[in-house]
Amino acid sequence: MTIPMANLEQGQLAIIDSFVESGPFARRARDIGLIPGMEIIFRKAAPLGDPMEIRLRNHSVMIRKDDAKKIMVRMA
Repeated sequence: MTIPMANLEQGQLAIIDSFVESGPFARRARDIGLIPGMEIIFRKAAPLGDPMEIRLRNHSVMIRKDDAKKIMVRMA
């Protein structure tokens, strides 16, 4: 079962499954290292919930919640 990355709870481990839309968004996501099959951890969110900090490999990435809704993940 896949869910949007935006629905993860703090500390949850997930694997990127797919992108809801292709084109510029998917290219930009891949450019920062978000590729299908990659394991991520949702670390924390800013006080108002946006942006979200996710950890992948050995670095952290901040991603807007609207963009996180376009990335489908499955629980690891």
